[in-house]
Amino acid sequence: MNAREKIIAEARDWKSTPYKHQGRLKHVGCDCVGLAVQVGIVLGLLPADLEVNGYSRYPDPPELIRRLNLYMERINTSERLGGDVLLLKPYRLPQHLAILTFDGTMIHAIDKTRGVAEHRLDEVWTKSIVGVWRYRGVDEDL
Repeated sequence: MNAREKIIAEARDWKSTPYKHQGRLKHVGCDCVGLAVQVGIVLGLLPADLEVNGYSRYPDPPELIRRLNLYMERINTSERLGGDVLLLKPYRLPQHLAILTFDGTMIHAIDKTRGVAEHRLDEVWTKSIVGVWRYRGVDEDL
């Protein structure tokens, strides 16, 4: 299994984890940022001591983008691949993260009723993509 497949497999292992703002515990609770951070930490793609907290229910877009740029590599939207992290603008501001799969789906912590879920990256979600980031080292063997 290559690194991208491992990212997707780890994200899928979080499915059904309840939504919890700033949560970071598999099967206990997490939010969209927590999912992206913890998948990266588990696979050694982000520092084990990385703490991303103190943000409101709707993260500040410039700060979220600054943090993504600090720990990940921004890529062209057209170059996205399974295992990449999408920054989405589901409402009026870009404040939501999801992990892309190779199957045309995305995995993300969506809300209190669904928690971590995987669903099709349909036209509405595709139009909400405002940026794509890649875990550094993802194309090297883990």
